Amino acid sequence: MDRNFDDIAQHFFNKVHSTHKGELRRRVIQQDLTLLEKWLQQPRRVADIGAGFGDFCRRFAREGHQVWYNDLSKEMMLQAQRQFNPDAQFKPGSPLKIDSQFKSNDLTNLNSENTNSTLPFQIEWSNQPYQEFLPSLQQPVDLILCHAVIEWLEQPERLIPTIASKLVEGGYLSLCFYNTVGRDFRNLICGNFHHLDHQSERKSDQGSLTPNTAPTWTQIAEWLEQHHFSIEKVSGIRVFSDYATQKRGGLLFPEQVIERELQYSQQEPFKWLGRYIHVLATKVS
Repeated sequence: MDRNFDDIAQHFFNKVHSTHKGELRRRVIQQDLTLLEKWLQQPRRVADIGAGFGDFCRRFAREGHQVWYNDLSKEMMLQAQRQFNPDAQFKPGSPLKIDSQFKSNDLTNLNSENTNSTLPFQIEWSNQPYQEFLPSLQQPVDLILCHAVIEWLEQPERLIPTIASKLVEGGYLSLCFYNTVGRDFRNLICGNFHHLDHQSERKSDQGSLTPNTAPTWTQIAEWLEQHHFSIEKVSGIRVFSDYATQKRGGLLFPEQVIERELQYSQQEPFKWLGRYIHVLATKVS
């Protein structure tokens, strides 16, 4: 069964989303998405699978794009909706219109001059498995975001073909996933050799944020190729700061860490040590 984060939504917010780790993930993905700056000057249809607390949905909606939010977790969806309007009551599947002047700790727009600040924007909300959500879309979309989802699926090999079926030719996929190489490297430097020898037998507890059966980069790259995706960019997320056993020098200054992480996220061989990998790919004929 696919992992539903209803039971650990607050734990995820405290441990990742609201921390330096969450900020690094957002900043690296945001940096990669600058490749689409000119393409995004036209209104696009954007679907976010496993959208969590809705950071990217808010940004794309504010830029005037048509946005679909989807998450298996109802609690995650309700938290995302509260970011827009803390006093409102929401139901799954109901559109939400909000004044785009709304203030929050949101991502910086890549297309600030293209943002219409005088009109309301709309997000359509979905709380269901992606296997039901994507087929329900009446038309293909231009951009699909899928961040930290594939490693939590019972059948991860089915995600890419399902996405491909709902993405227009020439459309883009922003795919972020847990990096098994980063996991193994951390176990090596921590001396957890037993974990490495018995990786297939290990099971994280129910409250863990470490997936049990994450696919490898080799597998994901093969699935992308099989379903006619061309990889435009690959970046590592948290390529060195997670591995530092002592916080000293520049590691004591979060903004310096972010600056270096952004720099090395795209460099060989460092990017392949990221705790997560972000791939920007386009669907070709």
